Amino acid sequence: MSNPEYNATVTLRVNLSPDLMVLRVKLDGAPFAFEPGQYTVLGLRRSSPRLSDASEDAAELAARPGDPLIRRAYSITSHSAERELEFVVTLVRSGALTPRLFALQVGGRLHVEPRATGAFTLKQASGNRDLLMVATGSALAPYMSMLRTEFPSTYEHQYVVVHVAATSWDLAFRAQMEALAARSKHLTYLPVVSEPDRDGSWRGLTGTVESLLRGGEIEDQLGMPIGPDRFDVFLSGHPGMIDAVSAVLAERGFKAGDPADPDTNLHAERYW
Repeated sequence: MSNPEYNATVTLRVNLSPDLMVLRVKLDGAPFAFEPGQYTVLGLRRSSPRLSDASEDAAELAARPGDPLIRRAYSITSHSAERELEFVVTLVRSGALTPRLFALQVGGRLHVEPRATGAFTLKQASGNRDLLMVATGSALAPYMSMLRTEFPSTYEHQYVVVHVAATSWDLAFRAQMEALAARSKHLTYLPVVSEPDRDGSWRGLTGTVESLLRGGEIEDQLGMPIGPDRFDVFLSGHPGMIDAVSAVLAERGFKAGDPADPDTNLHAERYW
């Protein structure tokens, strides 16, 4: 039986690792308008197939009557002019939706909220400073859309992307980012592994963004100081990272607050 809430079809899925995948979908009907950095909501029915090794559904979900639509917000990674939408999804085996998303195959159907939401976009930036973009895990997603859409036409500024993941195989889009950085002197990509004891082959930066900022390793890599006179900073990811890095940057004079205030140069999007 068809689900009237399902309005999109999976056109591509690529497993980046056992717990990380890229999902591309095409919506029925009109093109989807969004600003790079925004997100929308994906959804599947409770009755949808799910991975066999996932945890049982939580009691609250199991007790809900009927066949409820399970919804979660995901940032869009694709170019804003593309007809299809792309998302990066991290598997949470104890979660309600991701074990079902990971069971989708090409041609599968799902719900996509037909509008984008969110203010975490480059419109928050001053427009006259370089950009430092920090992300943990799959929270790199909004930056991918920003870079794919905005970067080719904004060569007057430097872009620095610091991406932290537990292991090197969890660094989504690493190959694409390294290729883009190799082609442009305006982009620096700094991947960081936070659990190097699990990744014996890794020879790059390790630790947390907070420790790397305090220790000066990021500035050593850039060959320039990170200060409010030069950078707008975007933080995307785990609230713990955002709080810790915001504290370090506040000590340097960075200011969070109203995006409409031209003195605001620290912007954050929390991923729970």
